[in-house]
Amino acid sequence: MTLAAATIKSSASAAIVARKFDWLMTAFSAWFVAGLLVDAWAHFHLTSSLETFFTPWHALLYSGFLSCATLLVTTAVANRQPGTAFWQCLPSGYQASLLGVVIFAFGGVADMCWHVFFGIEKDIATQFSPSHLLLAVGMLLIVSGPIRSTAARINSYPATVQGLLPALLAIAFVLSIMMVFTKALQPTYIPWGAGDWRPDASHLLPPLLQTMIALQEALGMATFVIASGMIVAVVLVALRAKLLPPGSLTLILGVTTTLFGSAFMPMGVLTGIAADLLLLKTRPSRTRLPAVRLLAFTVPAVFCALLQLETYLRRGGIWWPAHLVVGSIVLSGLIGLMMSYLVFEPPPLPVITKESG
Repeated sequence: MTLAAATIKSSASAAIVARKFDWLMTAFSAWFVAGLLVDAWAHFHLTSSLETFFTPWHALLYSGFLSCATLLVTTAVANRQPGTAFWQCLPSGYQASLLGVVIFAFGGVADMCWHVFFGIEKDIATQFSPSHLLLAVGMLLIVSGPIRSTAARINSYPATVQGLLPALLAIAFVLSIMMVFTKALQPTYIPWGAGDWRPDASHLLPPLLQTMIALQEALGMATFVIASGMIVAVVLVALRAKLLPPGSLTLILGVTTTLFGSAFMPMGVLTGIAADLLLLKTRPSRTRLPAVRLLAFTVPAVFCALLQLETYLRRGGIWWPAHLVVGSIVLSGLIGLMMSYLVFEPPPLPVITKESG
């Protein structure tokens, strides 16, 4: 066997091993994310979850963490070679996941201490306590391992949904975690423009009523901005890493919206279908920047439009004026468009010198 053939065989073998590791991490990450979702639900809905740190919800969350941590640490130990740093003994892309294990473990201890001294968080406070934000950072680093791993070996896998499935599921998990930790800032949590949430004019004095209306309109528009920025940022980073074959956005947005709330799954799927049709038709890439800009505008604009439609049909209509309803859709698209200039920079303008002038 020639040296070149041996090298190719070795690379193929390494890709197979990494692929199996990606699937294991994806499975354990699903367990981990399920624990987060159940724990977040308990904090919002069950008074009993506020009484102690030691709850079934935390048990599910931290056992998911331990499964991911055990896989990473035992793999690093098994691959350890003399003179090699511990973190270098993991498949490429998982070094940051190992750092996430350290951050999450520290955040878990900090969270227990926080609860002892300041009590158990409830409602919106669960998303923004310092210890929970530390846990979020660690969790994001851990579950995003398959994304980095696949991106590092992108040429070893078929450019299909099936071929890139661990990375695509990891992208959905990342977006789900981000949405859970910003739940209060998501239009899917409180639809401020819904008729069910319209300020009651019969119980408020005119000055207070006008203030409430202005606040709800401002909050509602802000939620669309935040959701659009988050979704497009994840989509564009995945696109830049060549992790978005046609069909992938239907999977990612369908899984994400289902995990956040099954009632929103149709909106995620329909948005994904529209985005995948654009992927198939325009093939956005670094060399096709207009197609990138179009995709970045379309994804949040369609998602926002479907949210407004869902609000109108299922939440008592929309009390906002047409200016805000249509404006929220356009603004969401513009946020995505602006994000595309950060992730996919335009080519530099030519420098005009006196000679060339």
